[in-house]
Amino acid sequence: MLNDLSPCEIRGFPGIESRSKELEELLVFDNANCVRTIGVLGMTGIGKTTVADSVYKGNYPQFDGYCFLEDIENESKRHGLHHLHQQLLCKLLDEEKVDVRAHGRLEEFLRNKKLFICLVNISYNRLEMHDLMHTMGKEIGYESSIKRAGKRSRLWNHKDIRYVLEQKTGTECVRGIFLNMSNVERIKLSPDVFMRMSNLKFLKFHNSHCSQWCDSDRKFQFCQGLDYFPDELVYLHWQGYPYEYLPSEFNPEELVHLNLRYSHIRQLWEDEKNTGNLRWVDLSQSKGLLNLSGLSTAKNLERLDLEGCTSLAVLGPSIKQMSELIYLNLRECTSLKSLLEGINLKSLKTLILSGCSKLHEFHIISESIESLYLEGSAIEQVAEHIGSLRNLILLNLKNCRRLRYLPNDLYKLKSLQELILSGCSALERLPPIKEKMECLEILLMDGTSIKMTPETICLSNLKVFSFCGSSIEDSTASVLLPFSGNSCLLDLYLTNCNINKLPDNFSSLHSLRCLCLSRNNIETLPESIEKLYSLMLLDLKHCRKLSFLPVLPSNLQYLDAHGCVSLEKVAKAVTLPLVAERMHTTFIFTDCFKLNRAEQEAIVAQAQLKSQLLARTSLQHNHKGVVLDPLVAVCFPGSDVPSWFCHQRMGSSIETDLPPHWCNRKFIGASLCVIVTFKDHEGQHANRLSVRCKCTFKSQNGQSISFSFCLGGWNESCGSSCHEPRKLGCDHVFISYNNCNVPLFQWSEESDDGYRCRPTSATFEFYLTDDTERKLECCKVIRCGMSLLYAPDENDRGFQGIRATDFLERTPSVPVLGWSQSHSQVGERRNGITKDEIPL
Repeated sequence: MLNDLSPCEIRGFPGIESRSKELEELLVFDNANCVRTIGVLGMTGIGKTTVADSVYKGNYPQFDGYCFLEDIENESKRHGLHHLHQQLLCKLLDEEKVDVRAHGRLEEFLRNKKLFICLVNISYNRLEMHDLMHTMGKEIGYESSIKRAGKRSRLWNHKDIRYVLEQKTGTECVRGIFLNMSNVERIKLSPDVFMRMSNLKFLKFHNSHCSQWCDSDRKFQFCQGLDYFPDELVYLHWQGYPYEYLPSEFNPEELVHLNLRYSHIRQLWEDEKNTGNLRWVDLSQSKGLLNLSGLSTAKNLERLDLEGCTSLAVLGPSIKQMSELIYLNLRECTSLKSLLEGINLKSLKTLILSGCSKLHEFHIISESIESLYLEGSAIEQVAEHIGSLRNLILLNLKNCRRLRYLPNDLYKLKSLQELILSGCSALERLPPIKEKMECLEILLMDGTSIKMTPETICLSNLKVFSFCGSSIEDSTASVLLPFSGNSCLLDLYLTNCNINKLPDNFSSLHSLRCLCLSRNNIETLPESIEKLYSLMLLDLKHCRKLSFLPVLPSNLQYLDAHGCVSLEKVAKAVTLPLVAERMHTTFIFTDCFKLNRAEQEAIVAQAQLKSQLLARTSLQHNHKGVVLDPLVAVCFPGSDVPSWFCHQRMGSSIETDLPPHWCNRKFIGASLCVIVTFKDHEGQHANRLSVRCKCTFKSQNGQSISFSFCLGGWNESCGSSCHEPRKLGCDHVFISYNNCNVPLFQWSEESDDGYRCRPTSATFEFYLTDDTERKLECCKVIRCGMSLLYAPDENDRGFQGIRATDFLERTPSVPVLGWSQSHSQVGERRNGITKDEIPL
C-alpha cells in the first residue's frame, strides 16, 4: 500500500520500507476517535526524516488537512515560534495568511477535521541525550557495582531502589535516584533512610500514570517520620510529599529546584534557611500550605507555582525579597484575601490570580507585568494606576462578577493586545479611549451590562470583537461599530444583542472573516453585505424574524441559519464563488420550515454551480494531492432524495457495480445525499454532529481501497455565547459534493492509453457521529443517493460561459452539464444520465 500511494522513491534505502510500515501501524490511521502523537528519535543521519517523509507522502490524501514542517529548531531560532504557528495554520487551512488570535474561527474550522501534521527536528532548547547513550550510561552505572546497588552513582530500576531504601544500603556513591512510583507497591522506610547517601544531588519520586494525587498513591510508609535529607541536594521532586515540614536538619543551600506538588506541606521549614540558589519552586495543590516563611532568603527565585493552595491566606513579607521572580501562579488560592502593598517585583512578567474568590482588591506589585490573569476573582475595581503597566500585553478579567469600574487611564496601556471582560455582569461602561491603542487586537465583552461603547474609542487595529449576550440600547447596532471602516477587524461576535437592523455602512468592515449574529431580531441583512468579500463564516442561528437572505459574499464558506423559522426566500445568486483552489462550503438551513420546495431546489442548484466551478480548479490540482472534502454541503428540512441522483436506496448504504472506464481523467468525485430522521433524537448528542460516509472500492482481483469523509453537520461552538444542543424534530436532507478522485487515482495503475480503472464495484456506507466521534443510534440515515461527477470538456463553451442566472433557470431535476456525464466511452446519454447510470 505504501509503495502504491507514496510519490517518494524509497526502494534505494534499505530498511526504510519496514520502518515506514512500523510507524504507520503505530499511527493507526483508521482510528478517528483519538489524537495520536508519535515521536521518532535517533542520532543524525539514520533516516528519521526519510521515514517521516515516506509515511507522510503515502498517507496525507486521507486527511482533510496536512502539513510537513522541516527544521523546526533552526526556523524557530530565525523567525520565532509565532512564525511557525502561522506557517502551520496556513498550510492546514490552505490560506496565505491566518490570524492566530482568531481562536473561535480557527477552532470551528479545525475541530471537525482529520489532520496529519509532521514536524521535523524539534529540541526546544533542551539538552538531549540519545537513547543509546542513555542506555549505555545506565549500563556503565550498573556495571560499576553489579552486586551492590547502593554503590552505584544513579538508581533507575524500581526493584533496586526499593531494596536500597528498605535495607538502607545506600552509600556516598549514590548521586541520583529516579523512581516512578506507579511501578512500586507500598514501602516501609526508616526516618534516616537517606543518611548514608551524603552526596545525593538528584532525588525524583513521581507518578508517570497520573499527574494528580490521592491517598492511595502514597507508596512510602515512615515509621517515625523523615529526619534527614542530604545537604548536597540540588534537585528535589517528591510528588505527594507526606509531611507538613521538610526535615529540620536539612540545609537547602545547594537546592535549585523544589517540586512538592500535591504534598501535605504546611510550611517548608520551621526555622529560616539559606535558599539563595533556589530558581524554581512548585508547591501547587498543597492544600495545607499556610505561608511562605521558608522562602524569605530566596532572592534568586524565578518561578513560584502555588496553584490550588487553598489554605494560603497571605503571601507574607517573604515575597518582597524575590526580586528575580518572573512567574507567580496563585490560581485557585481561594483563601487569599489581598496582596501586600508596597511590593515591587521588578522582574515579574506573569501574574495569575484566577479563581481567587476572596480577593477583593488588586494592588500593582510590578510594573514589568506582561500577562495579568484576574479571571473569576472577587475584585470590584482594577487598580487606579494600571496605566503604569506599560508592558502589559494580556489583561484577563473574565467572570469578575463584582467588577463595576475600569480605570480612566486604561488607554495608557499602549502594549495591551488582549482585553477580556467576558462575564463581568456588573460592568456597565467602558472608560473613554482617548488615545490610540494601536496594539489592542482582541476585545471580549460577552455577558457584561455595557449598553453602548463610549463616544471616544480609538481601536483602529482591533481584530476580534465580541459583545454576545448584552442588550444594547440602540437596536441598529450602530453604537457597536465606532470602529466602522476598521480595515483590520476579522471576527465580530454579536450573538443575542437585541439587534433588529444592521447599519448600512456595515460593508466598510471589508476585512471581516467571521460574523456571528445569532439570536437577534434581524428581519433582513443589508444588501451591502455582499461586499464583504473576505467573509468566510456567517452565523444566523435562531434569528427567528429573518425572512429573506440577500446575495451573500462570494467567498463565504460557512452559513448556519438553523432555527430561522421565518426564512422564506434566499437570493438566487447567493454565494456565487470566486473560484479558489481549496474552498469548503457549508450551507445549513436546519429547522427552516418556511423554505418551500422551489427555494430548496434553488439552494441545491446554487451549491451545484459552486461545486462545478470549484471542481474545475480541483481537476487541475488533483495530482498535487489537493483533497476537497467536501466541496459543498447543504442541509435543509425534507424527506426526499432529489430525482437526479442516479443511484438511490432505502436505508443507510449503497452497493453498486461501476461501468467500464468510469475512473478517467474527467472524474472529480461523487454527489451524495442522505435523509436523516431525528424523531427519536433528544438533542443530548447534538453539540456536534457529523454525517459521514465510508467508501470502499473493489477490483476484480479482490483488492480494495477504503476511505471516509464528512458530508456535513455542525458544531455549536461557532462563536455563540450559549452552545445549546441543536434539537431537530423532523427529517432533514444532507447533500454534499465530494472530491474522492485523489486516492482513487493514486490507487489506479497508469497504462499507455491513460488511467486503467481498477475498481469495478463500490459501497457507500453512511452513519452519524457525535462530539466524541461515536456512532449515533438515536438518529438514523433512512434513505441515500449517489451520482458520479465528471468535469465538462475543456472546449465546452456552455460551461466556460455559464452564468448563475442561466444555471438557476434550469429544471432542477436535470443534472447540470458535466455532473453526470462521463467520458464518451461511458455510454450514450438519456435524459441527462448515461445508460450505465440509470437509477437502480
